Formats: sequence, structure tokens, C-alpha cells
Amino acid sequence: MGEGSVSALDAELSRAGVKRVFLITTGSIARNPAVLAPVEAVVGARLVGKTAAIGQHAPVREVARAAHEVREAKADALLSVGGGSPIDAAKAVAWSLAAGVDLAQPDALSKARSVRLTGKAVLPHFAVPTTLSVAELSVPPLLRGSTKEKVGVAAQELVPKAAFYDAALAVHTPLDLWLSTGIRAVDHAVETVLAPGEHPLPDAAALEALRFLSRGLRAVKEKPPDRAARTDCQLGAWLSYLLPGPAAKG
Repeated sequence: MGEGSVSALDAELSRAGVKRVFLITTGSIARNPAVLAPVEAVVGARLVGKTAAIGQHAPVREVARAAHEVREAKADALLSVGGGSPIDAAKAVAWSLAAGVDLAQPDALSKARSVRLTGKAVLPHFAVPTTLSVAELSVPPLLRGSTKEKVGVAAQELVPKAAFYDAALAVHTPLDLWLSTGIRAVDHAVETVLAPGEHPLPDAAALEALRFLSRGLRAVKEKPPDRAARTDCQLGAWLSYLLPGPAAKG
């Protein structure tokens, strides 16, 4: 976490023994070299392919195409850069390849409800979030089919191995998108605090999240290039979903 923290990606890839990385992102990120170039520089020769075709809410056809490209590239790890859509798309690609389900097939979404990943090899996923949606912390990616139906393919194995909250990259996220996803993080924290029952540790994390988000979001609105404020927001978003159990049960 912090400005320049994406440089730690190299060590994490080495630690995991990764040799071939496939990058999943969106068109807006791909068109912004200030965001993508530093990430690709860290990955270096490990980068064997990438797609920038992921749309909002990770439509299943786009995920299916990405899964095919990952398989063809013989990648041994996934790297997502951007907001919730590319992060969830990477999780869905990892699920598709591990489960052996071709998401382009008409019955793919119905199969998704019954497949379990226990004991299956799942590609490791590393995330570089550029919004505050905290998809990098959540378990279930949501697949959207042609009928607009969303299907979750929940599995703990799909949570990214590491996330890099780099303010030097996040500072390029448009203000409206940053603030709106920040309010979603506020929502995560409030849901935890107001969930029924006693849960002191999640409450402590959620209340601290609200402190960071209150300060950080106001500061970013006043001065969008403020990287320290962006880091405050990222820390707040992380804390808002660090222990989400009470809210999920509620």
C-alpha cells in the first residue's frame, strides 16, 4: 500500500514462482500509459498476453474470450488492473479454467451453480485496484449473461493472492468514479456497524474505515491530485471490507 507500491509486484510474482502473466484490464486503463506502463514495466518479460476488452460488470462473453486467450498463452498467473469489472473478470477466468467450464456455452451459467473448486488447480491472481470497490477482497465474481442475469461463482480460491494499492496509479482515476466507489466502501463499513449481533473486531475495522474515508474522500474532492488522500481512501476501503462477515450475515 502507498505510492509506488506496485513495485512490490515483482517480488510477489517471484515468491509465487510465476513465469507467465496474463493481464486483464479495460479500454480506459489501456489507453492511459500513466497507469498501465508502470505495471507492465514491473511484470517485464513475464507478460505473455493481455486483454483490454472487459466491459462494465464483466459480461460473460468477454470473460469467455479472455479465458480462451489465457489458455492459449499458457499463462500461469493472472494480473488485473482497474476497478471491479476487470478484477471480477480475472476471478471468473480463473474459475472457468479451473472448473473446465467454457463460459461461451449456452449452459455455462447453469453449470456455474454446482461446480466446486476444492482440490482443483486455480491460477493465482494479483490485483492492482484503481477504484474503491474492493472487488479484490470479495469472493464471488458475478457473471452477466445475455439475459442480464448475474450468477455468482463463489469460491475462496478465487480471492487474489495480493493487492497493490498504489496512489501513483489511482490518482488517474476520474473523480466521479473515485468518489462513487468510495461511497460504496462507506456502505460496506456502515452495514458492518449496523449488522445485528455483537462483533467488536469487525466494528473496530469498520469505524476506522469510516474515519479514513471521511477524511480521504473530502480531501480528494477538494484536491484530486492529492496522493496521500488517495492512499487514505484506499486504506479506508480495505478496512471497510476486511472483516465483512456480520454485514454478509445480516
